Amino acid sequence: MSSEPDDVAICHDYLTQRGGAERVVLTLAEAFDRPPIHTALFEPRGTYPEFAELDVRPGPLDRIAAVRQHHRWSLPLMAWSFGRVVSDADVTVCSSSGWAHGVSATGRKVVYCHSPARWLYRPDNYLEHFGQGARLALRGARRWLLSWDQAAMQTADVIVANSTTIAHQVGEVYGRECEVVPPSSPLMNPGPVEDVNDLAPNFVLCVSRLLGYKHLDLLIDVARMLSHRQFVVVGDGPHEEHLVKNAPSNIRWMGVVDDARLRWCYQNCDLLLSTSEEDFGLTPLEAAAYGRPSVVPRSRGYLDHVAESVTGLFHDGSRERCSEAIEETMTRVWDTDQIVAQSRLFGSDVFVKQMQSIVDELR
Repeated sequence: MSSEPDDVAICHDYLTQRGGAERVVLTLAEAFDRPPIHTALFEPRGTYPEFAELDVRPGPLDRIAAVRQHHRWSLPLMAWSFGRVVSDADVTVCSSSGWAHGVSATGRKVVYCHSPARWLYRPDNYLEHFGQGARLALRGARRWLLSWDQAAMQTADVIVANSTTIAHQVGEVYGRECEVVPPSSPLMNPGPVEDVNDLAPNFVLCVSRLLGYKHLDLLIDVARMLSHRQFVVVGDGPHEEHLVKNAPSNIRWMGVVDDARLRWCYQNCDLLLSTSEEDFGLTPLEAAAYGRPSVVPRSRGYLDHVAESVTGLFHDGSRERCSEAIEETMTRVWDTDQIVAQSRLFGSDVFVKQMQSIVDELR
């Protein structure tokens, strides 16, 4: 049973950046015939260009241009913003890492939980690199936001987690059981490729927003230890100046690139490196779709989809073990066909079929 365009809506926290959650929303939009997308903030220049072609409906906070540019300023206000949004679709699918599940839905509600709000349940890690004003505002509102968050999640008819780690957290935080549906990325599908002419192949690639909790200082330490290797970082963020200032010369900072050039980077790297503990972590799957192995932390969401010695190797978060894993990955002969085959277990078609089935059962 296929979903009709008028009976499903999507709700997402904010569309101001390029990350894995935004990739998931694009996949959901195609799965449900490009339905309305409710969000607190929409900054087309900051997120993926495909959103400009969709029916994005931002909330009242979006009228403040400064907030669209610096969405963290408004985190305490997003609960209020979503409380003013009403979705009258038969089924509303909320892509949430903290706020979207608070939308008022007249029909049934599915929450696709990327993570319980980090600033509420893991504040020390998440807020460490925020400005003092943002930290004080969030901490001052924390008690009220915890109450709001708990009540909002109980309005969900179905909760879906992106990984077994998050499913466990949903049980602990909300006392709810949930199904696990691993996410997928449109970048895993074939598409245009554009050469990056001034970049030689055979480099270590890291695709990440430049945020404190991504632990990119580890990448800098590793690059300094492996001075004979070329490192390439794709992504931007508020910690760019700090990171670049402290980085050795063998790191190339690419900033934001379009998908055609990112595909070239995946095709021409030797491996994908991640330094952060992710709730799921899409980039190793994106790399695997191009036959490239990954070196990632042995933790959280990666344990669901990185097969050790098949699609990559794990490190323990230390610069020594991370460096050793990179060198081992560089010298090992990998079965690229097997890597690609593993990635297809998490393809868009699998994700779409599972999410459509969940929604169809509610209609």
